[in-house]
Amino acid sequence: MATIHADSSGGAFARLAMYAVQAPERLPLEATNLLVANSVDFVVFIAQDNPVAGASRARYVSSVREVVGAEGPHVISNEIFAPGPDRRALAAAPLRQDTIADLAQVGFNPDTLLAEAGWAR
Repeated sequence: MATIHADSSGGAFARLAMYAVQAPERLPLEATNLLVANSVDFVVFIAQDNPVAGASRARYVSSVREVVGAEGPHVISNEIFAPGPDRRALAAAPLRQDTIADLAQVGFNPDTLLAEAGWAR
């Protein structure tokens, strides 16, 4: 688990690439994206409300991306939870069967998530 500051869940990939270019090794974009695709499973974007004067900021999950792979200069991902009308995450695209199997293999019961999101197995 790590934290990276970006404007969106998809923007996290550009931010990681920017950091890799600044490293002494100066990895090419394609190599950076392969490393990201092979090491990151999900990107969870936490958004904040703009509070009224004197109120604290509310934080909430706005987007979740499942990382699928890399193709040239792009990290390929599916936005499985996307911002809804209130900017909070709503089910958008079902998880891939490979991801469901991986989650089950490490003890997570995917049926709970699938039922909550309204996705079929």
